[in-house]
Amino acid sequence: RLPKLVADGALIATPAGSTSYARAMGGPPLPLNTPSLLLLGSNVLSPAFFKPAILPMDARVELRTLDSSKRPLRGYIDGRFQGEVTRMTARASSVAAVELVFSPDHDPAEKLALIQFPLGGVCESNGHAERHETARL
Repeated sequence: RLPKLVADGALIATPAGSTSYARAMGGPPLPLNTPSLLLLGSNVLSPAFFKPAILPMDARVELRTLDSSKRPLRGYIDGRFQGEVTRMTARASSVAAVELVFSPDHDPAEKLALIQFPLGGVCESNGHAERHETARL
């Protein structure tokens, strides 16, 4: 449990959203079949040293503002503005489901591996940039 998060923003992402929204906030991408949610904070003041948290898929996350006149809470769902709110609750649906379909030449696991371990990346050490090939795991 996290009783209080003081931040400019918070994001709850599914594995499908973790490769874009969450990654943009510094979170790790999750494999598509991971039964987890990812909780991230943006510019977190408290708790100190907050890191993205992986939560069970049945977790229920409530975000609320302590004082909406001083710190308004703006709600977004899948990038769509929902207006100013005083409280938002997020959870995975036990009823709705989505089946993702990929073309035979698109391997989502391979894409995730390339995101995490890019080939031909640039590594900086001691102020010098060096090209390197990343080992395939």
